[in-house]
Amino acid sequence: MKTLYSILFFIILSPVLGQVYNVQGTVQLVSYSQGGVELREDAYLPHPVPETRFYIVEYLGEHVKPKVVQTVRTNSMGKFLVQLPAGKYGIVSSNKRKDLSPGQYLPTMPEPIEPDSLQLPDFGYSHQDYWQLNSIGPFEISKDSIPNVVLTHYDVRICYLCP
Repeated sequence: MKTLYSILFFIILSPVLGQVYNVQGTVQLVSYSQGGVELREDAYLPHPVPETRFYIVEYLGEHVKPKVVQTVRTNSMGKFLVQLPAGKYGIVSSNKRKDLSPGQYLPTMPEPIEPDSLQLPDFGYSHQDYWQLNSIGPFEISKDSIPNVVLTHYDVRICYLCP
């Protein structure tokens, strides 16, 4: 009889509790400085970001601040595993609401390019520092799609005039 009650309890509450899905992810870094000396091919490859804390946020729309739903820590290989219900999510580096911007789903969102900034003189140096998910926008979880999330931090410096 106890088993029957357990089964009934599970059947009745399953739709109410909602389905959660395992989502695997990797956080990696592509970082190099180039100028004057040709780099080895493996210098351009991503490296894991080990033992680092990130926060999973629920993406609520372009004009709404996201809601932190879980804290994750990467392992020694830069990998993590979380359980999340269906929805749209992102990964950020702060759990403080004041640090989050409306529509944010990356640790730092790219700044819009102002037309005036394109007219700066070229000093022969470039620095790119940005984050990218392996999805267009926030990653989405549904019963048909459980993504393997890859978050990559690009930190690239290039000197065009270096000997």
